[in-house]
Amino acid sequence: MISFFLYLSADVSRQFQDEELLNISHDVKPYITEKYLYKKPSKQFNISVTYFNRDKNFASVKASAVYENNQLVENEYIEDVVFILCIEKVNNKWEVVFDLSRTDVPSDEEMKNIILCFPNQFPKKLLPPFWQDLFKNLN
Repeated sequence: MISFFLYLSADVSRQFQDEELLNISHDVKPYITEKYLYKKPSKQFNISVTYFNRDKNFASVKASAVYENNQLVENEYIEDVVFILCIEKVNNKWEVVFDLSRTDVPSDEEMKNIILCFPNQFPKKLLPPFWQDLFKNLN
């Protein structure tokens, strides 16, 4: 398993990580735009990945919509949520296979539904620790 969110020591690894995160940001932006954008901001924005955990063709990312100066896109344009996305690399492109983005902690009932709908093939060990704990507590 490759865990880029922890640390990287070699410049080559950093370059790979930067390229991979750019690809992910580019690939998930249409999904985020379609699902969470209310109206188009007057300035260009990007998707900033703050957590990335990958194992082969699966990855979990935590991301936000930001302008080039790293300022968050205002809530009048996009839903006020940190994006938690489960993604899979298919045909050299990252696709969202499950969306855990929320504004609150799921209730036990909601969590049971999430567990039922969660893709079996996706490794839960890639999720941020908060989500790993939620899955463990209800199993």
